[in-house]
Amino acid sequence: EFFREAWRVLKPGDRIIISITHAKAYLENQNKESSWAEYTPLEEGSATESRRFEEIYRDSLGNIFTSTVWCHPENMLANLLIKTGFIVKHEQKKFITKEVLKACNQAGKIGYPGFQQILAVK
Repeated sequence: EFFREAWRVLKPGDRIIISITHAKAYLENQNKESSWAEYTPLEEGSATESRRFEEIYRDSLGNIFTSTVWCHPENMLANLLIKTGFIVKHEQKKFITKEVLKACNQAGKIGYPGFQQILAVK
């Protein structure tokens, strides 16, 4: 529904940028090695299907927040954009680095994709 509404309100040539937590982040942070986020599956499933996780997140002050989040397969959003009529111009993964964790006053595992970003045009 979101992509259909974006398609409806955007003019030809307008851009949409999607930035989400990369599916790998959910899988890498199930083992409690990260000190900034932990994810526990709420249902059985594979990396090729959407599923829910419980997120335990620690902010830079050490406050803990819990929420339910969705994990989608890596190619799902690009496929939905294309199906809606958008042209995907660029996709990238942003990796978790020491600098990223340090900026958030955190520590933990590094070297895995933390975010997926997609640029598409109507």
